Amino acid sequence: MVVSCSCKNASKPVTKKKPGTTKETKPTLPHLVLNSDKTTLQGDDVKFQLELKNDSEGEANLSEYTLQISLQEEGRKGSMLHYQDAENASHDESEINQSLSYFTKQPRLKKGDPKLILPFELRHLAGLTKVTITITLEHKDKKGNVSPIPSVVWKKLPPITDKMIEGATEAGYSFLAEVLTKLKKGEVVNINSISTDGQKDTALHQVATLGDIAILKALIERGSKLNEKNNVGYTPLHKAAFYGKTEVAKLLIDRLDQSQLNEKDLWGGTPLHLALYNDNTEMVKLLIKKLNKSQLNEKNNGENTPLHVAIDRGHIDIFNLLIDQLDQSQLNEKNNDGDTPLHRAIKEKQKETIKILIEKLSPEQLNVKDNCKTTPLMGLLLSNPVMLDVVSLLIKKLDATDLNEKHNEATPLFWMISEVYQVTPDVEPLIEEVIEKLTPEQLNEKTDWGVTILEESFRRNCIEVASVLIKKLDLAQLTEKNSNGDTPLHSAVIYGHPEIAQEIIEKLDPAQLTEKNNNGDTPLHWAVIYDHPEIAQEIIEKLEKSNFTNWNIQDKDGNTPLHFAARLRLTGVAKLLITKSDIGELNKMNTIGLTPLHTALHWGSIEIATFLISKLNSDQLSMSEQNEFKNTALYLAIAQGYLEIAETLVEKLDANQLNQKNGKGNTALHVAVETKQLNLVRKLLAKGVDKTIKNNDGNTPFDLARTQEIRDLLL
Repeated sequence: MVVSCSCKNASKPVTKKKPGTTKETKPTLPHLVLNSDKTTLQGDDVKFQLELKNDSEGEANLSEYTLQISLQEEGRKGSMLHYQDAENASHDESEINQSLSYFTKQPRLKKGDPKLILPFELRHLAGLTKVTITITLEHKDKKGNVSPIPSVVWKKLPPITDKMIEGATEAGYSFLAEVLTKLKKGEVVNINSISTDGQKDTALHQVATLGDIAILKALIERGSKLNEKNNVGYTPLHKAAFYGKTEVAKLLIDRLDQSQLNEKDLWGGTPLHLALYNDNTEMVKLLIKKLNKSQLNEKNNGENTPLHVAIDRGHIDIFNLLIDQLDQSQLNEKNNDGDTPLHRAIKEKQKETIKILIEKLSPEQLNVKDNCKTTPLMGLLLSNPVMLDVVSLLIKKLDATDLNEKHNEATPLFWMISEVYQVTPDVEPLIEEVIEKLTPEQLNEKTDWGVTILEESFRRNCIEVASVLIKKLDLAQLTEKNSNGDTPLHSAVIYGHPEIAQEIIEKLDPAQLTEKNNNGDTPLHWAVIYDHPEIAQEIIEKLEKSNFTNWNIQDKDGNTPLHFAARLRLTGVAKLLITKSDIGELNKMNTIGLTPLHTALHWGSIEIATFLISKLNSDQLSMSEQNEFKNTALYLAIAQGYLEIAETLVEKLDANQLNQKNGKGNTALHVAVETKQLNLVRKLLAKGVDKTIKNNDGNTPFDLARTQEIRDLLL
């Protein structure tokens, strides 16, 4: 071993000064080198020598220099420095503090002179494990070490034992056992050679896997390279991390440079990644203390940082250690799936971890999307169960734009109403919190399939939410139509929310209450169709205050609200509509040729039919269906057995009207005879109906009579 240091203060040639000044001569400093052929303690002694050489122009006076050599021992004490003085007398000292001239008969050293060799020997080393010598050379006029040499250490190599070899053999590490055997025998062996099978490990890789500290130290002291990689890119530290050999890792971490602690394997994994994947918390903590911020955030081939892995493995303590070391910008790295640590924490349902990240991250970082275009907020909303307290924290940090970011063609607010509320009704206060932060325009944003948040709140029975929305939306938004042409009022009726419909009715202008959908139906049509008489009543009352008169608006099928009221037997609504309508409006026909009266009789709405008959004139009462059947109200009443209605109609109609034929050519008398209605036959005959009229089959009423009493009346 050679340790040397060039003197920085070597003397310069004497220079002449200006007249009147004195000459100054600086000391000439020799160059000092220590040579030794050993660096390990083997046997009872170690020889080394000091070499003196003058590289300067001047002459070095050796008597002006003092050489000091001191020993520090570990293990048994009592070693000695053996040397000879200038008179060749031998000395054994525990330390040396002598002039250089004490060791040589040559008092001076000129440039170009042969170097002086000062031999020394360390003796009585048995039982010592380590000896350190410190050498200092001082000049009488220049205190301090003028030719510094680093402290030199001799160590005793740990022994190779049969037990080590047996342990390696029994564990199946034949290559390691072979290397140890050769070392024990003193044979020449390349300690860093690799095995020919498996992962092409060195002996140190196999020791790290085995976890034997004694073997590890023995190999390291004999020159094993600490950071060699095998054919999968593992260093010995990777092995220790993978197999959970903490004590091995401790020793390696202490001896490796910081830059060597983060080597990557073929999968991009560092020892820290492997320690995390194998749940070795102690080893992870050791590495975190040694690595810098950049190394702590190194990605593997899956783009996962140690923070991702800590979350995946559920190590909240390690997560906390890492997050304290990393900058805010490092907390939001994405992996190959586009997941940030926050995305991973949400998918793993780690509430405390999520809370910490929400606290640490900026609003911009909190709204980053993964490869599925999912933001952390949407990830939380789609998880089951939903962590409402965590969602609340996130909502408070996000601004309106971030809160309205679409996911799968709809906003978070839409999904909160559509999905979360159905499972967790307690989300309602959070929904209202989001509504409060959003603008009316944002609140009225449609999904890509054309549904507003308000309509979805109707569909999902979020009544309180709908009420809050109605208060924030303006008139234009409250009359905006969906793809079916329905306004929010239509939708409130369709989904059966009379209290919400009432709120909308109160807010709208009267003219807006009669908006038609794509089928021409107004909210009043829907109120009747969906059997919400209270809503119909509210609409009618508000329209009446504005002097509205067009109560019998027809849809594309020609149906008025009265048609639907008659069909659904909504007597109260029907009477209200009949009362408010002009008499001429009460007999509008739909596209299948039916008036409200025809409809009432077809569907058995007796009370409505009776009320209509009381309002209509004889011409209206005698109108036939405008279809192939051409039935009048009287025919329908007789055929379906509504005799009181039939008798009333007979009384109100004249003979000509009573003689009208239907599509089969039958008059009312034909129908009364065929259905054996004796009293009705008498009433018809009393009104002077023609009993000789033939139907399409050529039959008179008499031909259809089946009872003698009726025949007798018809003779």
